[in-house]
Amino acid sequence: MFFSENDHTLELLGVFKINRNKFYHESVDGRSYDCIGFRISGNSSFTYDKKEYYVTPEDIIYLPHNIHYSQVTEGETIISINFINYSSAGKHELEILHLDCPDKYNELILKMHKIWTKKEPGYKHLCTSILYEILYMANRQLSADILDLGDYNSIMSDAAEYMHKNYKRNNISILEIAAKYSISETYFRKLFNKRYMTSPMQYIISLRLEYASQLLLSRYYTITEVAEKAGFNDPKYFSRIFKKHYGYSPRRYINEFDDNMLDLRSNIESIK
Repeated sequence: MFFSENDHTLELLGVFKINRNKFYHESVDGRSYDCIGFRISGNSSFTYDKKEYYVTPEDIIYLPHNIHYSQVTEGETIISINFINYSSAGKHELEILHLDCPDKYNELILKMHKIWTKKEPGYKHLCTSILYEILYMANRQLSADILDLGDYNSIMSDAAEYMHKNYKRNNISILEIAAKYSISETYFRKLFNKRYMTSPMQYIISLRLEYASQLLLSRYYTITEVAEKAGFNDPKYFSRIFKKHYGYSPRRYINEFDDNMLDLRSNIESIK
């Protein structure tokens, strides 16, 4: 795991600030450098190795070279750090680290971007030292045994039950759920991820998509109505997320179900 490793030899290539509106990206295999992404604002959904990862401004994401992934966002501002990792001994995977102290990371990364942009003498050395400081903080966070879930298992189970009851509300927020249990949003996300191996928002999205699939197969509602009833504000965003999750657009999903049912009936008739 990249963030938990203690020995990195890195060559910094660039520190770039990127602003995007609605955006869909399919990576190109063969990218020769690694990347760490810091989200200043906006959320994104990444799909890698048939798994979906939801990234917020309280997360950092590591994207190694030569991996294939896709990304969907409704809008974001990020700072991307590109580098070559000469100490990489094997294949790295996409990693997301939920930050203990996002403000501290944010302060360092904005300082790093400012220094890189000015390009005063010695800027690359100074930016590289900040990158190592960031990796030091990440390593310390992962090494620290701060997640004692013993007293929180029942709370996380209750929180999951609350999500099951309220996921159809399009205004449900993680901050609201964390406040319900008098836990900070950052710590709640860490506890929930540790308990269920996914982020709270991704858990809610999965519930919404499962419910939406049932509504689609009922044939009682339009795709726009299904999106609204399942808690999605934007039907187009719903269709993209649904396709990423199930492999089919909502309309194609219905057609595939009909085709499978037709094949099943044909097989039953042939047996008779």
